[in-house]
This record gives sequence, structure tokens and C-alpha cells, in this order.
Amino acid sequence: MSITLPDKWKPEKVRAIEVLVSNPGAKVVDVAKEAGVTRNTVFLWLKDPEFVEVFYQRYMVSFGSKLPGVLNSMIREAEAGNVQAGRLVLEHSGKLIKRVEVANHQSPFEKFLKSNEGSKEVDAVDADYEDVTDIQVMPQRPIVPKKTQQPTKRQQLKNLRAKQIQLKKRREAAQWKKRAKAVGIATLGHGRPTPAQKKAWQDKVTTKEETTRLNYFLDIMKSNFILSIDTSSPEVAKLALKNNFKILNDVNGFYNEELINTAIKYQCKVIIVHRHPDSKSLHEKMNYRNNSGEVLEHLEQRVSYVIDKGVKKENIYIDPGLGFGKFEQDSIDLLMNINDLVNEIPVVVGYSRKKFSKKLKLSKKEIFEHCINSGVTLVRMHLTN
Repeated sequence: MSITLPDKWKPEKVRAIEVLVSNPGAKVVDVAKEAGVTRNTVFLWLKDPEFVEVFYQRYMVSFGSKLPGVLNSMIREAEAGNVQAGRLVLEHSGKLIKRVEVANHQSPFEKFLKSNEGSKEVDAVDADYEDVTDIQVMPQRPIVPKKTQQPTKRQQLKNLRAKQIQLKKRREAAQWKKRAKAVGIATLGHGRPTPAQKKAWQDKVTTKEETTRLNYFLDIMKSNFILSIDTSSPEVAKLALKNNFKILNDVNGFYNEELINTAIKYQCKVIIVHRHPDSKSLHEKMNYRNNSGEVLEHLEQRVSYVIDKGVKKENIYIDPGLGFGKFEQDSIDLLMNINDLVNEIPVVVGYSRKKFSKKLKLSKKEIFEHCINSGVTLVRMHLTN
């Protein structure tokens, strides 16, 4: 009889099973050394019900293959007149029916069975030997009840946070599927996609959404306004610029080389929105020691970069990116000290309908006048009734 190991098991885990089967009394440190893993790993395996079950089955197969030979030796000893051997055989088979006390010395076979015990009185039987060919090879495994331990408050909080994070991920996944279906893009399907596959699919959905909105706008557009497109997608930017858009605005700070080349090709105006160079996403909150100074430094670096790539200086505007990757107080400080950013490059500011603006003790008109008086070139506003 052979026991099939799970396919997902690593070679180190299989090796640990083999070591334990060959030497059940081995120390954890020895098992870890032979398997090439740490002691903590072995401890974790020993707590795994699947690992314990496979070990038990493998050990019973190994032990069972040796048991017939042991029993045959015991029977030969009994037939030779060893009363103790006869007792052990019948006791193992459940056929012992009567006991008498006799004094007997241990045979070599008894010493093999009880290597750590001395001579003592043993039981003999007063019955004929019976057939023992149907002896059960596999001994019954004792069932040890699993100890249940109540989780601590810290563990309960940790479990609650994990559930909340999992729920948030499921909601986000459902929203992305809904958005993909709305623009006619197939979902990722079953299985777990890689981060690169997931990002590529989300970019595809976002681009399709933007082009759909843009095409709808182009169909109904009748005015002669100077139009600006807010996008990080080169595909969407090309479609807009081909249809007489004059300004390209990238909230990600023009880190996309293809987007820069598109701006150079169409010789359009570009608005470089500030994004902290160390941020992993647009909305990751970053800490600033010198708010205005650091933002200006980052923007000047991006301006120099796009100019080196071929964008004309007179086509560049900068935007401090209020509300993007900044704490509310940082955005308030930037807006109140916006004149620190005014220099050779024109400044664009967008504060309309952003949460931090509600904490300003100024009216909408006063905020607008503050920006204009500070030297801001353009102020983004939402159309209202």
C-alpha cells in the first residue's frame, strides 16, 4: 500500500515526512536540519492536520510492513516453549482467556520488546493456541481532542480588519466588473490575475470610458471654447488633440513617455499637475516638511524633464495638485501661500468642490480673488446655476 502525497507539497515538506517516518523520535531541530528548513516551519507543519494525517498513514504503512515478521518471530518463540511470547501473541489477537502467575526469565526476544524493563512476574495462559493469521496490522490511533482557545481582543481586531479589507476588495472588484460591462469590455475571467494583468485590464477599461465620454462630447460640441482634456492615456489624448483640443492636462505629472511625445507632436499646451515622486498612487497621502518649497521643487524637476524631451517652455503650465496625495491641511497651506509657486511658469489652481475648501473661512469669491491677486494664471471652476 502506498500513500500519495499532495501535489502542492514542496520537496522540503516531503523530506520532513520521510525523516519522521524513519525516526519518529527525532528532535525537531534534527528534522529541520535534514529538511533544510527552520524549526518554526517544522512546528507549523506539526500543527497542520493534513501533515499529521499523511505522516500517520506513511508511518503505519512502514510499521505494518514489519509487523508480520515480528509476529512470526513471536510465534516461533511461543512454539519453542516461551510462555511470555505466547501470552503476547494471544494478548495482541484478543484471544487470552485465563491467567495464572508464574515466575519466568526474559528471553532475548522479550528483551527486544521490553529493553528498559527488568525481570518480573508475568502472566501465562491455560488455553490452546488459536489461529492468529487475521490479526489487525494497523493499530487504532488515539483521538486527541483539539484545544480551543478564545482569541484575544487584539486578535479579534486583527481579524475584523482583515474582513473589512477583504470586503473592500470584493466591492472594488464588483465595481470594476460593472464598469467593464458598461463599456463592452470582457472581465478578467476566473483565476487570480497577476498585478500586471490586472493593471493592464483596468487601464483598458479606463481608456474605453474616457474615449466614450469624449466621443459623446465631440458629437454635441457646438461652442468655440479653447478645450482642455484631462487624461493620462496617450490614446485618449490623441483623439482629443485630433479634434481641436488645445490643452493636455495630466494629473500624474507627465511620467508617460508616449504622452509627452504626443504633446510634442501636436505642439499643444500642457499642464503638469504635481505628484510626489515617491508616491505609489495618485491619492497616496505623503508627508511634507516644507510644503510649498517641496512642491515647487518637484514641479521644477518635471518642467526641466519635459523641456529636455522637446516640449516648448512657453507651452507649459504647472498645477500644485490640491487634494491629490495631500492631507487637507497641506492643501489649505498650499492654496493660502500659492504666490510661493508663481514664477516664470504660469500657475493653474483647482480647488472647486474639493473637501478641504469647506474648511476655509472664505467665500468662493474671496478664494478666487486671493488666487488672482497672488498671480495665478488660470483657476479651474465647476459650472453652477
